[in-house]
Amino acid sequence: MEQSAVTRMLTEGLTHQAAGRADAAEALYRGVLAHDRAQPDALHLLGMLINAKGRPAEGAELIERAIEFRPHVAAFHNNLGTIRAMQGRAAEAEAAFRRAIERDAGYAEAHRNLGLSLRGQGRAAEAADALRAATRARPDYGEAWANLAAVLRDLGRTCDGADAERKALLLQGGPPEAHLALGMTRATITRGCAVALQSRAGSTRSRALPSGVYRI
Repeated sequence: MEQSAVTRMLTEGLTHQAAGRADAAEALYRGVLAHDRAQPDALHLLGMLINAKGRPAEGAELIERAIEFRPHVAAFHNNLGTIRAMQGRAAEAEAAFRRAIERDAGYAEAHRNLGLSLRGQGRAAEAADALRAATRARPDYGEAWANLAAVLRDLGRTCDGADAERKALLLQGGPPEAHLALGMTRATITRGCAVALQSRAGSTRSRALPSGVYRI
């Protein structure tokens, strides 16, 4: 089968899938694989479709086959990770997300997914680092800011969490009352942070700090 025919069938499959015609999309993906069992894009797309149909083990197997033939594609690893995460296989999901990031350091979704995986494993500090990487890769990534806010609250960093939540709300939108409530909450938190900082500063004025050590 010529590459132009493969591209056409995969494109038509994506169109059917986006319109909710999963069976039509599956037939096209399988049609490509009938001519070339090693076609990685067809394997990947079919794997994602089969997973969406409620067969994650089969879907993951198809994506793993796609990775065998095209291991450098970050999206393949990321999507395998999402399936493993849904299966409750946290270590495998984490490894897949890390492989995606190794192949594309600016892959915001993979950074976010890694952060969610780490938070689920109780590794909040590492999760915060991953989610910050997601927001650096895509500063307008509202979901990542919202996830970061939650993790920062887990760590007891209420002020930083409020700032992240504000950014998430501004990016994701929301009713005016939500903005007002957040503004009032943030004002209260900010006053509390200022008092805490002043108190901490006062307690350190009477003693010298070690050379090269900065405290806030």
